[in-house]
Amino acid sequence: MPVKEQAESLRKQGMTYKQISIALDGAVSIDWCKRNLKSESKSKGDDNSKCVLEIVRLGERPEGVTQYEANGVIYQHFPDANDNKLRYIKDKAKTLSSDCIIHTGWIDHMKPNESHKAMNAFALHLMDQVDLMVEDYSEMYPNSNKWSVRYEMLKLAFSKQISPESLTSRIYNNELLVEKMETRYEQ
Repeated sequence: MPVKEQAESLRKQGMTYKQISIALDGAVSIDWCKRNLKSESKSKGDDNSKCVLEIVRLGERPEGVTQYEANGVIYQHFPDANDNKLRYIKDKAKTLSSDCIIHTGWIDHMKPNESHKAMNAFALHLMDQVDLMVEDYSEMYPNSNKWSVRYEMLKLAFSKQISPESLTSRIYNNELLVEKMETRYEQ
């Protein structure tokens, strides 16, 4: 789809000129939008309002609405929604109602305070365990860098969350590195 058509579509979805420029990775400037999109009327919420109101209704429940649920609602209304559209709609919902809670889903809505404290405690415990493993590794291999050891452990353990590189690719690249370094000391 040509850039002008993409820009026009984003404008109809209710995006500002600045948001359009960002959404199209700078392919069009804000000034370009002002010159070329002035005939395109910005949606006054007609297209978005049903979606926003549905998210507000869900977000005002005692348990709120998860990001996953909110994204599902948005995709029902806008199957081609991009990250900017998802963020825009959720921000509109939160602006419309201060009682609208959109969250990632880890919190227990029946015991929010206790679940928050437990999450922090478990996270601290996890980091303590990682630190112990890094110390063990560093004692076994004193020529390694502690910070690099920690980072590599976390990348291997939580590859999808920390690194865009797949676990398989990471392990393969590590094996290539090991083989290359092994040959240096065999001679």
